[in-house]
Amino acid sequence: MLLGQLRGAVGSIVFSRSNGQQVVRSKAETIKNPKTLKQTIQRILLNTASQAYSTCQVIADHSFEGKKSGQECMNTFMSKNLEYLRNRVAEIVDGGGDMSDIFNFAPVGMSGIFPGAWILSKGTLPKVNITLVPYTTIGSSKAKLAAPANTYADIIARYGLRRGDQLTFVTLEAPIESENVYFNYARVILDPRNQDGTAADLSSAFIEDGHINLPNGKNEGNFGTLLFSTDHFEISLTSGDVICAAVIVSREADGTWKRSDSQFIVQEAILQDYNAYSLAAAIAASKGVNIDVENALYLNNAGTGGQQSTNSGGSEPAPSPSEPTFSTSVKFTGNGASATQSVAGGSTSVTAPITAIEVTGSNLTEGVLKVGTANDASQAANMSINAGGTKATWSGSAAAGTTLYVFKNNALWFTATAVAPDGGDNGDAN
Repeated sequence: MLLGQLRGAVGSIVFSRSNGQQVVRSKAETIKNPKTLKQTIQRILLNTASQAYSTCQVIADHSFEGKKSGQECMNTFMSKNLEYLRNRVAEIVDGGGDMSDIFNFAPVGMSGIFPGAWILSKGTLPKVNITLVPYTTIGSSKAKLAAPANTYADIIARYGLRRGDQLTFVTLEAPIESENVYFNYARVILDPRNQDGTAADLSSAFIEDGHINLPNGKNEGNFGTLLFSTDHFEISLTSGDVICAAVIVSREADGTWKRSDSQFIVQEAILQDYNAYSLAAAIAASKGVNIDVENALYLNNAGTGGQQSTNSGGSEPAPSPSEPTFSTSVKFTGNGASATQSVAGGSTSVTAPITAIEVTGSNLTEGVLKVGTANDASQAANMSINAGGTKATWSGSAAAGTTLYVFKNNALWFTATAVAPDGGDNGDAN
């Protein structure tokens, strides 16, 4: 090189140094709109899990034991349910099954409530299983909670619980003569209280005349059906069909909350009556969508009330959210000092250690920007987004010799290489 050792990029050519030698490479071409069957299925599964989290967010954002509320719980929900979906699809496809026989999937570009066997919580408390009354006609399906008799003590003994444990009933239900599906939840504390607030005997009836008997002051949520019959309680939170149901056990111990494992049980016969998308139908519906990897997946806010309603059939596309915008100058913090540099060339060098990258813009959302140490978006971590959606931040410690890859909507955007203060690139990544 007549100009000496070079770093950075000119057009599609990237210059760098490795072991004291000049290295020249060309940038990988970005595929803007891949639409192979495998890629389409992957996007359907991702959108399905995203819509599931959006539906259940008011519960799922704090339902995983040992995970912080918010981002950590969301990541766990997405990871667990994507794994479940992939395994389910692989089991059908690899076994020669028909993709028209598995439900319920969210086509690319559609939002709504898509009922399914979503994993709602993970923890160490005893699990409370729930079943569904077999579906025959509209309005027939209710949830069933097994119990030997109608007392608080019987429920506690049946499931290995303790006085004071909390049961959160969660359902997806479709009211009679409605094509909407509602997300519902209600809480019952297994700690019956008299009118004056004193503890009542656990042998008291759990329900009486269709209502919780001697309720605890922290009980919350209404039941459309709450009946005891012989060996079970029959439960619904609306007057319609229970499509999915689950129970989460919670217990506070030494200032921390523990949870049980919980996963929706679902009857697919009901899904077919409510115009749910099979995987085959979701693939067909996604073919007409202009899939663009430059667009982020947006999660809907599930709200804070006891019921969330959204069109269940997915017959209407999601409303177009405001597009994110990104600054072309990015703030890097390296070796204790910060500087703003242009990323128009696709790569830059920062004095080691790189401890922060900050991107400004508007309408930024979680997952739109990622940072990793390899050219693989699936291995990268989400940049943190501030409340106003105007700033994305990564923090860490990249030693000399480390290259950070920044992805925008899973496509490589630019790289930042940590270099030693003397201009070399020796060092190990932390």
